[in-house]
Amino acid sequence: MLKSLHRKYPLARAAVLAGTALATPALAQDIEWGGQGATTSTPDYTLTTNWAGGIQFPGQPGETGDFSGSGSSSINIGQIIAPSQLRFESTAVNYSLTVVCPLKSGPP
Repeated sequence: MLKSLHRKYPLARAAVLAGTALATPALAQDIEWGGQGATTSTPDYTLTTNWAGGIQFPGQPGETGDFSGSGSSSINIGQIIAPSQLRFESTAVNYSLTVVCPLKSGPP
């Protein structure tokens, strides 16, 4: 009987399988401050062009901000962010972080 249902409703089965594929969690992202593709070097943490690739800044769970010695050594955080971590590599310069908005910790 189960086989006959698969034959009778192949599109419904495909839709269920496609829906489960969409529900998979996103992969973690490491984004480098001042890395390859960054086109600016300002202190603004949320300015995407200060980060590698220039399309986003690490502000959500699953995202990591990597600081390895490039980009501005002064960083201003002016909005709530919740990255999984901010990682300072052994090659990092002395960074100065100014938080003008609280960091979010824990679940909402």
